[in-house]
Amino acid sequence: MQTVNAEMVESLTLRELRAFCLICECRNLSHVALVMEITQSSVSQMVQRWREIVGDPLFVRARYGVTPTEAAANLHLKIQPLINEMKLAISEPSGFTPSKSDRVFRVHMSDIGQLVFLAELNSFLNKVAPSVRLSVENLPWNHVEGALEEQMPERAHHAAPREAAPAWNAAVQGFLDRHGLGGQSTS
Repeated sequence: MQTVNAEMVESLTLRELRAFCLICECRNLSHVALVMEITQSSVSQMVQRWREIVGDPLFVRARYGVTPTEAAANLHLKIQPLINEMKLAISEPSGFTPSKSDRVFRVHMSDIGQLVFLAELNSFLNKVAPSVRLSVENLPWNHVEGALEEQMPERAHHAAPREAAPAWNAAVQGFLDRHGLGGQSTS
């Protein structure tokens, strides 16, 4: 891999970074072009530009699209959380306000956890944060730690936002207390 062209890095746009992440996820330039409402030629030009900047092929042709190189996969893991944080900062510039938020929280919950907690948690969210939605996943136990560390940081720190109002923290603490989890902090 060659050295990175710092001047060119500074000229990257958020749209280009989003396209890069979409290619890593979809692995198909045509699909990314459709999603972003641009031509496939534009996407191909972006890929060529990134190759010049990074000094790596980034994507190799595959049967039905492209496969990210190791360098592209590593960049994706670093860039995607930054894009998510920027979207969050722009959508909630004054911080997390439960009653006004329309965020989707992705959480891991075992099947037993879903039976015990999910109905009450949904009821709680409907009262305190009516537009917030949950995306519940039951990950294999040997994948939970990796998911928290890798690409789903919201599971770790957005589940109980630091900037949340004291009433939110008290309500969450009450929920935890009712289920014998009161020793865990919500901030």
